[in-house]
Amino acid sequence: MATTNYDQKKIEKKKVVINVLSILGLVLAVIFIVYGIRTGIFKSEKAMAAFLSPFGMLTPVLYIVFIAFQSTFMVVPGALGNLVGVLLFGPFYGIICNYIGTVLGSSANFALARYYGPDIIRVFSSEKGFKKYQKWLSGNEKKFHKWFTIFIFLPLAPDDLLCYMAGLTKMTYRKFLLIIITGKPLAVTAYSLLLHYGFTNFLEWMGW
Repeated sequence: MATTNYDQKKIEKKKVVINVLSILGLVLAVIFIVYGIRTGIFKSEKAMAAFLSPFGMLTPVLYIVFIAFQSTFMVVPGALGNLVGVLLFGPFYGIICNYIGTVLGSSANFALARYYGPDIIRVFSSEKGFKKYQKWLSGNEKKFHKWFTIFIFLPLAPDDLLCYMAGLTKMTYRKFLLIIITGKPLAVTAYSLLLHYGFTNFLEWMGW
């Protein structure tokens, strides 16, 4: 991947917007979790149904869009986003929604990187980090493809950024989608169940 000229001021402005959205997203996620604990909607199906009733059938669609948006712009920590899914819909349907949203978001990352080029990495990382990622991509692309595939199967890998990086390579859309669609189920399931188990046990430990 060759170095290209870029407008540092524009990059910095975009970083500010992303940082503001990240803080706002984190605050809103924490407020929702605190609200859920205080009202007991995480423990009662009736209470959760009443909470979701104003949105009706659009609820899972809106949540999937949220997860896709989170995966692309990383404005909410992935752990909180996936946790909200299993809290809202339960482990089974929550995992399905998390999976669909993650696949859509990952695909958007790949497409955005292919369209906008290296500057998309600069927006989400420091210049030092960008140079490190650039070094990874300047070597053997086949080696990157191999490690990309391995990391996509792992629950805690920085896959959102990796999808952006993949978009800067010569990897085809078909190969990318095959890796994402087959690799994400295991990672999303493990991640979501771990978060759900940890959170519910934390609530019991706190006596909530």
